[in-house]
Amino acid sequence: MASLNLRAFQTADIDAVLHMNEASVHYLAPMDEARLQQLLTWSAQLRIAEYDGEVAGFLVTFEDGSGYDSVNYRWFSEHLKRFVYIDRIVIDQSFRGKGIGQYIYQQLRKDAESDTSSSSALWLAAEIDIEPRNDYSLNFHQKQGFVEVARQQAGQGKQVSLQVLAV
Repeated sequence: MASLNLRAFQTADIDAVLHMNEASVHYLAPMDEARLQQLLTWSAQLRIAEYDGEVAGFLVTFEDGSGYDSVNYRWFSEHLKRFVYIDRIVIDQSFRGKGIGQYIYQQLRKDAESDTSSSSALWLAAEIDIEPRNDYSLNFHQKQGFVEVARQQAGQGKQVSLQVLAV
């Protein structure tokens, strides 16, 4: 049986993260090493998904109150308190369909539910492309229980569905 693990990002992961981001850039914002370093300063976490010891994906999240400059993050900041914004979750093409995304989201919910502090997250928040349409992500988030709360333009020719899940 395959082993799944979600661990902290390490410097040695830079090339794999940049490669996976570039392979999915039609749904994601571009990211070079300088941008990755900037995201690390703002992010709550950058975690690496490993499948049988191999880097298979990554997750970047931001908490309420971050200085993150994303238009989608700013929308959530203006409308929600105590949230974790899932900026990007990327699974390498060769590892898709193995339950890695499901595992990552289970860990996010588990982390949010186990945090009993008064500042713990009440919401998981994410945006999914509807122009260009990302049916895989839309279906995945619907199965996770996310619901659309708004839509907005997020750049030229790009529209997103802003979605939340109560935790």
